[in-house]
Amino acid sequence: MSDILVDTNVLVYIYDPRDLTKQAQANLVVDGLIENERAAVSVQCLTEFFNTIRMKLPEPVSQLHALAQVEYFLLSCRVFSLTPLGVIEACRCSNRYGISTWDSLIWAVARLNDLFAT
Repeated sequence: MSDILVDTNVLVYIYDPRDLTKQAQANLVVDGLIENERAAVSVQCLTEFFNTIRMKLPEPVSQLHALAQVEYFLLSCRVFSLTPLGVIEACRCSNRYGISTWDSLIWAVARLNDLFAT
């Protein structure tokens, strides 16, 4: 079985109290992927996650706690970096399908590393 790239939103839902159903589902999915050693994240998702839980939630997480959570994901998940080929692939995706540059970067990492859920 291959790894599955976890999107930033799923990581953020773990800390977002506005939708308890999404929060519970995100915890279940992420915990299950980590437990089964199938969780993957991109460096971009981790930086977006760090910024979002510190600045954009109704109950922001402290910097120290946010950093500890990022470190946990770094240790618990396979981490994929953005490469020059990933940048080109993302730009092509953004141009072709009208997807935002930031979402295209995440898509490109998943595509180039065969990380789509099946």
